Amino acid sequence: MRFLTLALILCLTSTSAFAGVEIEVLSDYALAEENDIWKKAKPDQLPKALLSKKQVQDPAGSYSAIFPRSFFQGNNFSVCYMNCGREDLFNVEKGTLKYGTSDHWDIVEQANVYYWLNRYFNFIDERFFYRPASFLKTYTNRDIKNEEGSKKLTNNAFFNPKDQTLSFLPAKNSFFFKLRHGKISRSGFDPSVIIHEASHYFFHQLFPAPINTEIDGLNEGFADYMANILLDNPKVGLVMLHGKAIRDSSALLDNEGHAKVYHPKLEAHSLGERISLALWKTREMAMDKIAFDQIVIDALKELATNPYATIHDFKQLMQARLSSNVSSSKLPMAEMTWEIIFPGHVTKVANFNFLKTPNKAKTFTSFVINQSLPREYALEMGQPENEAHHFTIIRTVSISASQKGILISNEFESASQPYWIVIDTNRSNILGIYHLNGDLVMDKKEIKSLTRLVSQLNSSSQFIPEFLKKAKAFTALYSNSGELKRAYKVIKKSVTEEEVKFNDSSVKGNRITMEVKEKILARVFADLPDIQVISIITIPVQDVQSGLPEVNGATVIGYEISLKGGMKMQVLIDKTGQL
Repeated sequence: MRFLTLALILCLTSTSAFAGVEIEVLSDYALAEENDIWKKAKPDQLPKALLSKKQVQDPAGSYSAIFPRSFFQGNNFSVCYMNCGREDLFNVEKGTLKYGTSDHWDIVEQANVYYWLNRYFNFIDERFFYRPASFLKTYTNRDIKNEEGSKKLTNNAFFNPKDQTLSFLPAKNSFFFKLRHGKISRSGFDPSVIIHEASHYFFHQLFPAPINTEIDGLNEGFADYMANILLDNPKVGLVMLHGKAIRDSSALLDNEGHAKVYHPKLEAHSLGERISLALWKTREMAMDKIAFDQIVIDALKELATNPYATIHDFKQLMQARLSSNVSSSKLPMAEMTWEIIFPGHVTKVANFNFLKTPNKAKTFTSFVINQSLPREYALEMGQPENEAHHFTIIRTVSISASQKGILISNEFESASQPYWIVIDTNRSNILGIYHLNGDLVMDKKEIKSLTRLVSQLNSSSQFIPEFLKKAKAFTALYSNSGELKRAYKVIKKSVTEEEVKFNDSSVKGNRITMEVKEKILARVFADLPDIQVISIITIPVQDVQSGLPEVNGATVIGYEISLKGGMKMQVLIDKTGQL
């Protein structure tokens, strides 16, 4: 009874003491395309012409009334300044935000993110009858260091599915950014960016566990599309880039001047541009645009029932639905739009002869991958501080000219129960994960346990050759030769003894450590990892896999990379031999 009474008092306090607030936000997105309004805009500020005052109701719950200086809060989300660990900069006095000039733009950004998230959640509720099941934590002007270096992340925004958070980062107008893009504003000032990032959250609710990276491209295209339809504008990023579009869903060419046509292994945002173009163009032909938007959501929901879905599966689902909302006179053009942008069809496993392959190969190779992140970064990004993978590649077979089957196990000890992973090497898609009896793995928990391992293999369908390539490149750098010499300079070398577990025995090996520095020209013109230390792990020459490089009369069985920001990754062969 005591707790119930307290809850009632808190709710009453919320309604009476904090009934409404007047906030200053950017409400007319289309106006941002008028270049003249940006001419006198100061860095990290918005032109006055873009700002307007809006009256919003009590930000939803008793919590916002109890802590009126802590955050804006809605039914589905909260918006904190920076990391929520400090007091926010705004005060509420008689229903109006009060703040000083020094923190004005921080408050405008936070209020703007709240305003547009509120509109967004109302929109997806009214348009799609959808209310997210999980609560979204949102941060403005967030202070995060790049995991690859010591610099702070800027000029970006992102959704992190690990901890269900949205982050809007500060803007930084560097010389080279101005040279390439012009001026930039905070991501939290831009309604299209806010909607785009919130739509990643929505997409994750619809399709939480895809295997194939092509779905990342679909995610990007869907996020742009949602911004397009809510703002009734095909351009994303007009505020962030001072009147220029980051992406334009109505344009046939991307910002690099390339036709928006699918080809394998496109970067996620580039693939997303193809998706948003196809959606925007076919929506223009729809008889009922609101019904068309529901078709897109329905196609996504059906797509999510197939964890191995690819972009062509989505194309197929959309084409099957077009006739319900596109007139017979426009239907051929609508279908052709998808064929032109996404030529080809859904790839199927060419044959299942690999299942007849003997389970045991003549040789095997077992890898251990360890990755660590700085504790602060891991906590802020909702990622594990330390992560390890131990798997054995037992056999690789060619299924067809563009398909490989890889027989793997998570742990060497469980090699008696391995999985076949079928990879489309042309498109870098996983076509299926199979038990030895041929059953397709569909259990969500089982797939989740294999996802990271599968991504390691899928990033390179030839994991062992890629490992050898890196090992040879690092060995060559130690000898002051090879391609890496152009980008990195070795400033210090050392060799220390290190006991290594290899083939279930302790072996006295060496760790060869190189402190490196990125060369000036490489830092300016190449987008390279901010590497600080490269280590090579060696053991005395033994009967190990052929092709491994040698250094100082020893065999290289692994390497470790340490980045300036504190991130480390080690890849090590711990077993190899006959089965």
